[in-house]
Amino acid sequence: LGRHDEALHYARRWQQADGLNPLGFLTIAQILAARGDFAASLAEAERGLSIQPHWTLAWVQGAVLLRLERYEEAYQVLKPAVQTAPPHCWVEPTYANACLLTGRQDELRELVL
Repeated sequence: LGRHDEALHYARRWQQADGLNPLGFLTIAQILAARGDFAASLAEAERGLSIQPHWTLAWVQGAVLLRLERYEEAYQVLKPAVQTAPPHCWVEPTYANACLLTGRQDELRELVL
């Protein structure tokens, strides 16, 4: 609905109640990215990853790095994330974008074919 500030308020309340849950960091990072605050989104994902690594947070981190045109960093984050994520989830297309944008055509072909 585009009510990012309201969503952020509730997500932060949830995060305060369960501060070690990676989904809290994921949710906040996604809300920040949705409103275009990519630097804050990246910081939130990195904060969550420092507390409890999880492939979902690495996915958001990689996706935001792509938006910030930091392609090589995104690739370095997404490569291990795609190996730990469930098969055929949204990490794969994000990783494919990172492969494309960094010129890794062979990896992209393997992933797509």
